[in-house]
Amino acid sequence: MKTSLKRIFTVLGSFALILTLSLGVGLAEETGADGFDLLGAINKLKTLIFSAITIIGLIVTAFGGLQFGLSFPSHDASQRSNGLMFIVGGLIVAGAPWLVNYLVG
Repeated sequence: MKTSLKRIFTVLGSFALILTLSLGVGLAEETGADGFDLLGAINKLKTLIFSAITIIGLIVTAFGGLQFGLSFPSHDASQRSNGLMFIVGGLIVAGAPWLVNYLVG
């Protein structure tokens, strides 16, 4: 059981790393002969950070769903409530970048 959980987290972690690296490649761009566009780089960095936060929130949500699902065969109420808290917390973390964009403008 633990090996399958490790395998799931390895796959999710490698997916998050690949996505982060692919988004990070865009930070090294230059605008051309005018030089480096600092505002554009800051916006890309903001996008990268918000994407990473969203991915972390989705991973936490998936872990909560897994924990919630595993609580049924063992009839463990505390694991079930922890799973629900992880799901809600992960959704809040995943939605935080959208909320910040909404509040800032």
